[in-house]
Amino acid sequence: MTAGLGDADGLANGTIVDPGGPCVPAPAVPAPGPRASPSLPPVRRLNPPQMSVQYLSVNPQQTYAGEPVTIITNVVNTGDEAGNYRVALKINGQVEETRMVSVGPQGTQPVKFIVTRSDPGTYRVVIDGQQSSFTVLGSGTGAAASGGLIAIIAAAILLLVTVVALLASRRSA
Repeated sequence: MTAGLGDADGLANGTIVDPGGPCVPAPAVPAPGPRASPSLPPVRRLNPPQMSVQYLSVNPQQTYAGEPVTIITNVVNTGDEAGNYRVALKINGQVEETRMVSVGPQGTQPVKFIVTRSDPGTYRVVIDGQQSSFTVLGSGTGAAASGGLIAIIAAAILLLVTVVALLASRRSA
């Protein structure tokens, strides 16, 4: 029992160590030429995410103190891969709120903020270079007071018409 051809450990110990295995030769590949099979189109490289903010809506642009204002923008991804974008809402130069938004390839994601202000004045809204504004008028009594005043006037007119109709019916009787 001597180590022989094909026994990789070289020891005459009755154990054959053979790290190799059977081999089957592959067929020859023809060289490309004018009659070679059509090739696949070149692989197109994907563009990384390219995020931007487009469009800014502030509604209403005029309101009363304590009333909500809705601010909407769109985050647009013109890249070929999904990405994340941090949207920062600034009011009068101060960051009011931030949101992290995920946008798919070639996609758009709307982002909505709702703010209220109690002090009258004009407020400048900026999101990533997009600008708008809204104005807060006096206390929140404007719209409510107008509606209440209209209701009181309507009730007074109705009462007056009723009294005139009753007086007219008594005279004719």
